[in-house]
Amino acid sequence: MNEHLHISSLLTEFITDDEVCCLLSIKLEYANKILDGVKLFEYRKKGFKRNINKIFLYVTHPTSEIIGYFHPGKILYNDIESIWEETNLYSGLKRDTYLSYCNGASHIYAISIFKVVRFTIPINPYQTVFRPPQSFYYI
Repeated sequence: MNEHLHISSLLTEFITDDEVCCLLSIKLEYANKILDGVKLFEYRKKGFKRNINKIFLYVTHPTSEIIGYFHPGKILYNDIESIWEETNLYSGLKRDTYLSYCNGASHIYAISIFKVVRFTIPINPYQTVFRPPQSFYYI
């Protein structure tokens, strides 16, 4: 049984039975840039092992809410310099912020962002048993 099934119960109106989704922890600043269409790539050190249909955005403390989702497009994986060269114009980040996030990693994933949806009313995940993802988890 999926240990994160309870969180999906709060998102049933946004997830169809055949969709594979995940919940991603993210700072409010970057979530807003994604939902405002400024940040078109999300960077992660760890990649997905499944094909994902929707990525829900859990904004970390002090907001602690799920504020929307996006459909991922192509996922790039390469060394950090190559990824930066290919994506920086649409990253919504400064180079030093990107390098700080990479923090010594030799390779990084860049998830392209399509079809963003901002919830009119954010979802409080603490209505159920909830453990925030360190990076992401499947729901």
